[in-house]
Amino acid sequence: MLASAAPGAELGAVLAGIDTAAVNGHVRVLVMAAWERQVSWASARLYEVMAHVARSPACEPDSPPELDRCFGEFASAEVGAALCMSPGSADRELSFAFELTERLPLTRAALTAGRISVGKARSIADETSWLAPELAGVAEAFILAADAGASGLTRAQLVRRLRRKVCELDPDGVEARRKEAQQGRRVRFGAGVYGTGTIEGRDLPLAGTAAARVFIKAAAKRIRAGGDVRTLAQIEADVYLDLLRGRHPATAERDDDTATPTGSDIPAQGEGPPATGNAAPSTSGGDEAADPTAIHLCVTTLPRAATLAVQVAGAGWVAIPRWTWMIRVTAGIVSRPVMSSWSAGSNSSPTCRPGSDWNHVRENSPGSARSPPR
Repeated sequence: MLASAAPGAELGAVLAGIDTAAVNGHVRVLVMAAWERQVSWASARLYEVMAHVARSPACEPDSPPELDRCFGEFASAEVGAALCMSPGSADRELSFAFELTERLPLTRAALTAGRISVGKARSIADETSWLAPELAGVAEAFILAADAGASGLTRAQLVRRLRRKVCELDPDGVEARRKEAQQGRRVRFGAGVYGTGTIEGRDLPLAGTAAARVFIKAAAKRIRAGGDVRTLAQIEADVYLDLLRGRHPATAERDDDTATPTGSDIPAQGEGPPATGNAAPSTSGGDEAADPTAIHLCVTTLPRAATLAVQVAGAGWVAIPRWTWMIRVTAGIVSRPVMSSWSAGSNSSPTCRPGSDWNHVRENSPGSARSPPR
């Protein structure tokens, strides 16, 4: 039966002989799912072989069949040349191979058995790569058990649950990693595929990011309410670009052929977003005047979660898409904490460079060093 067939060479031969144009939709679904399991199995074998290549003393035709205990200095070059990868891509693939073969035995077994996809296995490796080995084992066991229940988890659901578990297992490490990541904050500029442009801020302070979101969305809604014909998403993008260029969004001329905005009831420069209702009263208890554009962030580590409180003048509850909390925005100086699970940003692990730097991989991460054993 295709629905329960284990992946491997035999299943591959069976699937290769099935003409999906000659079967009904139900069988096609079974064949598709079987191919997915087969891809997982083949990928597990690929990364196992990649790890062996990285541990080979030499890759010459007459080299002996020996394996070193650690990845070789030129492993990245060997993998990149054989698979036509850039050095950075080869490093990332080798890092994933190392995680699967050395640190995540349960994930490797699940991938080999076809129980999880390559994408899920990669997410588990990314989210646990900076944990100490024993904590990484606890985290992978937890998330694999959760994924095995019911009908399984989507990749996004798996990542959210795993991040909450990581925060629970190592809250001090999460906070240290957040601070480390924030030190690398940056802005990237690029050209789009269709003659457009891209501006991206990475590893920005969460508090400032939340404040910027509130400001831009409030301004865009006011412009839209004034009769602007652009979509809300277009207005938000134009407000964002106008602010970066030092122009007031209500009066700036467009750089394209879209309609000129007609709304002007938006905050002037230096003002905060307009009130949207449901604003909580001030909890400061004093006469201190708050900067309308300032927000205050409070993160308190708890045994099972983190308490996050953010304050921006003039708004109520604000949901941040793709983040796993609600942010309480108040009009006062000090905001009330809101209980939630903290999993802000992926803070992906430092790039592993299996060449000369391999024995120092992730030394700058919280926890123990992650270099392969000698």
